[in-house]
Amino acid sequence: MKKKLAAAIAIALVASPALATNGLRMVAFSPLNASLGGAGAAFGMDSSALVLNPATLCDLGGRTDFGAAYFPTTIKYSATNSYLGTGVPALEGLGRLIVNQPGTEIESDFPPVPIPNIGLVIPFGQDLRLGVGMASMAGAGVDYPANLLSSTVQSTYLNFRFPIGASYRLLDGLLALGASLNASWAMLGYSFGASVGLPPHPVASSFGIGFTLGAKVQPLPFLAIGLAYESPTWFQPFKYNIGPSSPLGAVPFPPGLPGGQEELQFNLPWSSTLGVQVTLLDGRLLLVGDVQYIAWSTTLGVGQPSFVNGSATMTSQFFPFSTNWSDQWVFKVGVQGQLPGAADFVKLRAGFNYGKSPADPDRALENVAFPAIAESHLTLGAGFQVTKAIVINVASVIGFENTISGTAQLPNLGPIVGQPVPQGTFSSTISASGYTLEAGVSVTF
Repeated sequence: MKKKLAAAIAIALVASPALATNGLRMVAFSPLNASLGGAGAAFGMDSSALVLNPATLCDLGGRTDFGAAYFPTTIKYSATNSYLGTGVPALEGLGRLIVNQPGTEIESDFPPVPIPNIGLVIPFGQDLRLGVGMASMAGAGVDYPANLLSSTVQSTYLNFRFPIGASYRLLDGLLALGASLNASWAMLGYSFGASVGLPPHPVASSFGIGFTLGAKVQPLPFLAIGLAYESPTWFQPFKYNIGPSSPLGAVPFPPGLPGGQEELQFNLPWSSTLGVQVTLLDGRLLLVGDVQYIAWSTTLGVGQPSFVNGSATMTSQFFPFSTNWSDQWVFKVGVQGQLPGAADFVKLRAGFNYGKSPADPDRALENVAFPAIAESHLTLGAGFQVTKAIVINVASVIGFENTISGTAQLPNLGPIVGQPVPQGTFSSTISASGYTLEAGVSVTF
């Protein structure tokens, strides 16, 4: 019985793929954009306009932008379950199988992730701009030491976008319209329960496509309003070749549980952003603010992401994907000031970014592997005009620690083992924090 029960639990606890922290979207897409809290839907600051709102490309002249960020995170969890503390030897043993070190804080060893951003803007006449770039949309993961089912929990998700965009200014600059085509490339891999015979999913890649539409209105010389709609990014299924498995040796091997090729459909959601720009003191003071709505529930809601074409193997069928993310409102504000006199070539910036985590606290196991729980970010930065054509920008984004706790029911194991088993629950507490150090150079022509 013990072996069958352990095998059933091992299969049932296979959760959704572990992806990156901070949801799946970076706070910002260049050092300058980062220093302003990620706001920019009404203000074309650099080639990050290709992601934020392509209509604001018309604010720019010819330029190239190069940026990179260093992105370490601190992610920890502790877990337990209701079988522990019952005093019943069989249930206590079962509880120790589910969580080897109950109540112990386990820290991820995932290495810092480098984040590049590159862009080029080319003017054609006074009103037309074309742009092309590469932006890191997401890049993180987890790597926990063995604890759950005596196994490590590992995940990797990387997402790069290659936008090609254009904008055109109308009505003597009162209105600008823009659009970009968003080609994307992503990598995803995860492993859970490998020590007890659950097959890992090695890193697979996928290509995706989407688009962004934008508009900018400037009713007053010191005021601009921007609106952008970003479509879903539709990806090809991630494909994994999965071998046969025999969790804890409970299934005769060979053949064990059959393997096969799994196809995981994992898209990115649509979003919409409204932004405002206010310029005061003859341009020495800039205020920007965005409100963004991200429809996470459309791609990471109930039962998502999902295996398609009937491709789920037996081990995956025991626990279907269901991250149960909700939609998210993100609020971004930023300020840029330029001091008079000798400091004319220095611009100081600060911002704040807040978005309530889309994760469901009661998806207690999924959140261990998928800790998208950071909410508040303070941003700081500066720009240095080295020459007439060259600017160096630096920034830091500080993600304040946030903690999420929840409890979820374990599956009903009675029908699996052929005799009554008390209903159990799994609980986890996860905390996450991090920061980025960013630097870049922009060259105008």
